[in-house]
Amino acid sequence: MAGFAAMLLTAALGTAMGLSNTAAFMASCVAFVAVSKGLESHFARRRREAAVRLLEESQSGTSMEDR
Repeated sequence: MAGFAAMLLTAALGTAMGLSNTAAFMASCVAFVAVSKGLESHFARRRREAAVRLLEESQSGTSMEDR
């Protein structure tokens, strides 16, 4: 969803700056990929941190309910 929003915003800005349709479309695609990859990296990092926490909790024998 965020990638699509970035794509629309970039297309509007590109058109307002006077870029050709092809240039505006290419810039929009670049923005879509950049935002999508950034979010993918963010989510992967959060999943990795959660997995490490879960592993540490299971090895120590404590859980969130015990705290």
